[in-house]
Amino acid sequence: MWHSSRLKSARMSLFKSGVFCAGTIVSSFVILAYVEEQRLKNERKEQVNFWGKLQYYVGNLHSNTLKSHNAKFNNRLTWELENTWSSLTSAQKTLSALILANTAVFIGWKIPALVPFMQRHFLHSPLSSPHTLLTSSFSHSSFLHLSFNMIALSAFGGWIHQELGREQFLFMYLSAAVTSSFVSQAWKVLVGRENMLHIPSLGASGAIMSLFAATAHRKDISIGLILLPGIHVPSNVAVAGMAAVDAYCLLFRSATSRFDHAAHLGGSAFGYIYPIYIPKLLWENKRSILGFDK
Repeated sequence: MWHSSRLKSARMSLFKSGVFCAGTIVSSFVILAYVEEQRLKNERKEQVNFWGKLQYYVGNLHSNTLKSHNAKFNNRLTWELENTWSSLTSAQKTLSALILANTAVFIGWKIPALVPFMQRHFLHSPLSSPHTLLTSSFSHSSFLHLSFNMIALSAFGGWIHQELGREQFLFMYLSAAVTSSFVSQAWKVLVGRENMLHIPSLGASGAIMSLFAATAHRKDISIGLILLPGIHVPSNVAVAGMAAVDAYCLLFRSATSRFDHAAHLGGSAFGYIYPIYIPKLLWENKRSILGFDK
């Protein structure tokens, strides 16, 4: 067991992390619910987005002043990029932004001068600063880890984004990220093994597991088995099986496993519960919660 002073520090850190977790969930809801309400309001009024107008006029002014061949080439390239971006669906844009954010953090790990900064701000352990609950969920130190998680994000995220829409999807994703990190920290503190104090966590797995678990409510989705190519099982069976594996590894293989099974289970539980309660509890009542109906 840890020395009493270290245990007190770990418990105090857990309390601070709990406050940060709750604060992140509440603030994310307020901001994203407001954004969704404004977007729906603009759509109802068929208003043209102000920033879209600004970009249009600035783009025209800029293109009219370009004279050289290189400038024309750059303008053409910009147009191609903008055209490609505008052709993406809402889900593709959201997922692309998340993938770019994770990739940017991954690049940070590969710059030697930034490694101390990354270790302080993009790893989470029982004694880390509370903000690493969130930042560590965008952090991957190996290309294989990043690739696997981003492929899973693209696969499961598209289904859930289609169900929820952009704002609710982002709320679910960010809430699951901090919740799964908090569950991981709580497990390490409550188990009370001294060696677990020094085990950091990172990666988007907790948030992605929430998306995976949410597919259990979709009867039209089947999941392919990586180890048995060509074989698919209903999503609810796959979710239950993965949860059972994580639970077994957490209880009996945590000393040797390199995966954060507590975060996986926390994310899975959050993702499974979310579609049942949260849309009705929060999003259907967002106008009254935010005071729009007063």
